[in-house]
Amino acid sequence: MLTKEKIEDKVIRIIKNNLNLGSDADKLTKFDNLEYWGINSILFVKLVVAFEEEFGIEFDDDDLYFENFKKISDLVDYLYERIQNS
Repeated sequence: MLTKEKIEDKVIRIIKNNLNLGSDADKLTKFDNLEYWGINSILFVKLVVAFEEEFGIEFDDDDLYFENFKKISDLVDYLYERIQNS
């Protein structure tokens, strides 16, 4: 069973691997706003695919709106719930 902390670590790793953050990558935290790091709706879809592969879940179609996820912690909370209920 994955804890929220493990999910958080994986989410941050996936974001770092999919974005070109350079030396700023170490500053990424769960409290950060996604838009601050340059994540837009197109990059969000790329991240969703990576999350689905990593965690073996699927985002509900109704939950694919970038606007629903302002912070990294919002993604962590969503993934935690999806994993718990799968």
